[in-house]
Amino acid sequence: MSRSRGIGEADRLLAEYTLYDEHVDVVSAFEYLFTGPVDMAVTVRHFERFPKITVDGQPNTPDFTVLFADDTALVGEISNLALHEGSVDKACKQLGRYAVLSHVSDETGRPVPVAAVDVVQYVPMRIGPDAVRRVIAERMLNPEHDYNPPNAPCIVQYARDSERYMFQQISNPMNGSIDGHGREPHLGARIGSLNVPAALFAATKANRTFINVPVPALYMAVHLYTHTWPTQYGGRKEEITVNPTDTAETLRQEFRVGSKDDIRRALDLLVAAGLAADNKDGTWVVSPKPPRTRGGDRDLAQVLARKAAENPPPIVRSVRAKRAPRSEQDSLF
Repeated sequence: MSRSRGIGEADRLLAEYTLYDEHVDVVSAFEYLFTGPVDMAVTVRHFERFPKITVDGQPNTPDFTVLFADDTALVGEISNLALHEGSVDKACKQLGRYAVLSHVSDETGRPVPVAAVDVVQYVPMRIGPDAVRRVIAERMLNPEHDYNPPNAPCIVQYARDSERYMFQQISNPMNGSIDGHGREPHLGARIGSLNVPAALFAATKANRTFINVPVPALYMAVHLYTHTWPTQYGGRKEEITVNPTDTAETLRQEFRVGSKDDIRRALDLLVAAGLAADNKDGTWVVSPKPPRTRGGDRDLAQVLARKAAENPPPIVRSVRAKRAPRSEQDSLF
């Protein structure tokens, strides 16, 4: 692979990692606000981080739902609207389905009826004003468009710095609002400008880690290397033999997320980085320690992305390669 292609591939992997990690932050921030040691928690019956609500055979998987004690609900969806119009149309189809949900999950996972639903769309601040125009003005208020929810979604823009996330309901008369339905306190009264220090939801993020969308290979690889495998294999210093089925089960028990395919994609990335080898029997040999970094998960992600893009010689060999006998022809030379 050429240097320029390698840099491009590393950048792509890191962009996927960064976007997913950012969305984990947003969901974790609101899980903390709705369930942590803050006053809004008294109004909440259940915060669902992995909602899956089937309506007319159609699965709905918003980024989170909140069931309140008054039997109303809030549905949160994070959107990164691309320039092409198909991206917005897809988002509007999702928002439209969420707006007419009659049930959300309770603390047992059962769907329970709700009297009203508020839909909140979270978008990066750089596209906030455009989101109101593209979602509400050009589609919802366009009689020729099929996006026709009973109420406009509340579009909230967000940004982050090194210490906090800033959330702000976009000030535009077309934008929707969050109805507290008589609850006190409620998010609608605060979302005009809301700052959430990252330190407040750090424990929530560490304990929950994933969100309700497919996990990028790099994000999964970093998590496996720094959290799951050290625990699963007892911090062994020698190479470990990984069975994706066992690792996926470990993840599901702890986080309710993770499939064999997720693990295999992460292992494929580690193979490309020279840190794993496929035994061709459903298992992989993995280097016991990730490359050394001075920082945390983000620095490890950068190292793994660069190595996977460069595709260096492996530092581990598969069990089959280790056991392969030398042929007689090899011995002659």
